[in-house]
Amino acid sequence: MAVIAVVIVVVLAAVGGGAWYLLGSGDEDEDTGGGTQAGVHADVSGGQVWSLDEQVAENVRPKGLWVVDDLVVKAGGSVLTAYSTADGSEVWTLDLGGNAVCAPATATADGLIVVGHGEQNCGQNITRIDLKTGEKGWSRPLEPEENPLQFQIAIAGSSYAIHTLGGWNLHRIEDGELIHGAAATYNALNQEINSIPFVQENEVEQGEEICAVDGVAGGAALIRRRTCATVVNTDPGTVTEPVFRLEEIDPDTGDTLWTLVLPDGRWLDKIHSTAPLVVSLRSEEFGPATELAFIEAGEITARAPIGDTGIPSEDVHLFREQLCRGDIVVYSPLDDCGGTAVHGDLLYISPSRFGGGTPVTAMNAVTGEVEWSFTTDEVFDQLVLAADEEGVLVYQEGYAEQPGAVVRISPDGKRAEPLFGTGDLFLPGSSWTAVHDGRLLLSVPDYSLEYDIAAYGPDGKRPAAGDPADEAAGEE
Repeated sequence: MAVIAVVIVVVLAAVGGGAWYLLGSGDEDEDTGGGTQAGVHADVSGGQVWSLDEQVAENVRPKGLWVVDDLVVKAGGSVLTAYSTADGSEVWTLDLGGNAVCAPATATADGLIVVGHGEQNCGQNITRIDLKTGEKGWSRPLEPEENPLQFQIAIAGSSYAIHTLGGWNLHRIEDGELIHGAAATYNALNQEINSIPFVQENEVEQGEEICAVDGVAGGAALIRRRTCATVVNTDPGTVTEPVFRLEEIDPDTGDTLWTLVLPDGRWLDKIHSTAPLVVSLRSEEFGPATELAFIEAGEITARAPIGDTGIPSEDVHLFREQLCRGDIVVYSPLDDCGGTAVHGDLLYISPSRFGGGTPVTAMNAVTGEVEWSFTTDEVFDQLVLAADEEGVLVYQEGYAEQPGAVVRISPDGKRAEPLFGTGDLFLPGSSWTAVHDGRLLLSVPDYSLEYDIAAYGPDGKRPAAGDPADEAAGEE
């Protein structure tokens, strides 16, 4: 094996306030971006712009983070609050009451969102909210009403989809009117049939296939998971092992555009992107993710082991735990993960591993092939934040005396531009993050830091030694 010689050329061209560092290897595999590459950020300027301690109870967890115009809106507990991205000042707040809120990962292009909320669980009321103003629109009880457990919600286009243990529905966001709906005939969580109201009210025959929608994901496309089984015996209601189907749904009509039956023995783990569609799969019901599947027009174009992302095989259990915000129960939300971004035909991904040195890996979203992998000579944990035509934005955690920073890695993986420093910020992969107007906006999954929501950017500052991390709250 050839010894890789790392060549670092510093180009003194100021781009966005920082220099580009050219990175490459000295062997014939240079075009793949393979090998260990040097730490890219020196003493780059910038830091925390503002931060806020929301004074909420420790058991209240963030439920969503959205950016609309110059506002960042956060959901936590039963409250949605909008802050100015410029200085963190509060613009509006809305308390939905109760003790539970479930929200979609994305809002509409014009800043509308639909959430589920209630006294006992998310699936008691559905309410439309304008994220620009904090005003409530229509509100109605949940449908289907038979069983509100396992509530999930997703937005795509001008529609929202919900599913519960009782069934699934698709509605217009404009007025909440029903587009399409169906009751569940199968309890996907317990793999039984007798507890479903539909089955209690209708005869189910031996050999009949029964199904339930048990996962939805939105954004660029509306994707749903259906779990199906065949009735072996109607008394006591035994069924075969489940079969999983992924479907793309037309958000305007509810029509099924295509259906994909997952390979035998594979359980759907998480959806990391809806367009292009990239999912992780498990080989057992409660096991770790074992591979990524790349899907186009209802066909799997490639499958790649989780290890291709740069995480060692002995650490694959970290893939979901470190990147996803929900628990590891099989039927938690499908699209609750961070640490990935897609632009064009590239999937950028940054799974954690024991021992530091987290890589950023670019994979072709059609072929599943690794285009390049970016690591550093320093022991940096790296977290993918967002991607665009200029590359991928990555948070690099500080190590020892080296402060953290947000950098931009070029689409070919050979150059990295330091954008701004983040000091000693600790940012888990399961954090809620957004990049807006050159700033990193974040809310951590728990309240382990001295602040609950914060902004970092090139115009921010590092706290002086001994100063509290939230001293910059509300400052310009």
